[in-house]
Amino acid sequence: MQNRSFHSISDMLIKYADSSYIRFHMPGHGGIGYDNFLNSIFKYDVTENSGTDNLYSPVDGGYVENTLNKLKSTYGTVASVISAHGATAAIQSSVYACIRLKGKRFLIERQAHASVLNAMTLSGCTFEFFSSFEDLENKIKENVNSTVIITSPNYYGKMADVKKYSQLCKSYNCLLVVDNSHGSHLLWHGKNAHPVFQGADFCIDSYHKTLPVLTGGAVLHSNVCDEKLLFEGIKLFSSTSPSYLIAASVDLAIDLMNKNGRELLTSLYENISAFDESIKDTGIERERYDISDPYRITLVSKSFDGLRYDIDSLSAFFESKSIFPEFSDGERCVLIPSVFSRRSDFKALSDAVCEFSFTHKRVMKSFKKLEYPMCKRAMSISQAVFSDKENISVNDSVGAVSGEIKYIYPPGIPIITPGEIISDDVVRILTENNIHKIEVILNEESKT
Repeated sequence: MQNRSFHSISDMLIKYADSSYIRFHMPGHGGIGYDNFLNSIFKYDVTENSGTDNLYSPVDGGYVENTLNKLKSTYGTVASVISAHGATAAIQSSVYACIRLKGKRFLIERQAHASVLNAMTLSGCTFEFFSSFEDLENKIKENVNSTVIITSPNYYGKMADVKKYSQLCKSYNCLLVVDNSHGSHLLWHGKNAHPVFQGADFCIDSYHKTLPVLTGGAVLHSNVCDEKLLFEGIKLFSSTSPSYLIAASVDLAIDLMNKNGRELLTSLYENISAFDESIKDTGIERERYDISDPYRITLVSKSFDGLRYDIDSLSAFFESKSIFPEFSDGERCVLIPSVFSRRSDFKALSDAVCEFSFTHKRVMKSFKKLEYPMCKRAMSISQAVFSDKENISVNDSVGAVSGEIKYIYPPGIPIITPGEIISDDVVRILTENNIHKIEVILNEESKT
């Protein structure tokens, strides 16, 4: 079938599903569901053949290329490709592209996602963490012609001044990768809010986190190389059988947001603002940063004479009211609204906050923000991962070299990475989060 009259991935699936084609190809369901739930899903779930396309090796002038051109036109990028394997594959592909363009030296923001460190392991890169913009300013001078990776916004909605990072990187001939996984919606808030318009060379959008997209849908943007390099990377780290259902949901979300995104986000912003106003006297408030994602709701407790509400109790109270937050860590409760969240949803949320404040007492509880340790490195991350290891108690691990990555999920930021020397702070954080075993590198005495 060579008819290319349909224009995008979603069109392709509709056309194929509505055809009378007899399927003698993967997947094994043949487009036929065996219960009501699957009937409407299976018929759109197809593989790569002459009647469809290939998500990671698109046909010239085909459905996938048309969708990718739509993405490039929307963002004004040199290249934008879809990942059906989440932001993880997109991050790893960006690392591959940066290696090809600049080599294997990386400077990585300390609060980077674990997938960034896994990419370092698989590609054999050398890297150094930096803790702040000022720390990067000091370290980048000895790492010219390398790659810098930052996260903005982070899990809690804190955003970086990407333009400032970009200017610094350009002055030292470095590439800038921005993990914008939690900020895919920002393009339609205003172009200057999205990293591709602030000087990012590569940007990762995890669409499914904040846009109406199936889990696993993400987009990788580049302002410095074409699709070829991105596809080379994504095929290294992804399945050869990507889901067209996921890709189609990205395609349709672009259409929706390009048409109605500003209106949807305006309505969402108004609902969030009304929610803020409704809880202002409760002792619960949204956490604020120098630059914040206006659509992320991160609730914290105000302090009154050292007394605070227990946020884990607030999260549990929400669930008792059939409201399910994204995450609670005892200090902060993260809620991720949808562009389809209704006014009644926010009314239920504000009612729950108000009722909680009336029925629960503040407690004497100290809260210390989690500071991710900057540990000394004893060996490269790749060397550590492929070394002999033993599993020991975390309490007995101070001074040992970690053989694995340990993190709390969410948000998936490493507490310790392979090859780093385990410190007292690492032990404290791991045990406080109920992690009691860790793999460490076998020393020579242990081997004998």
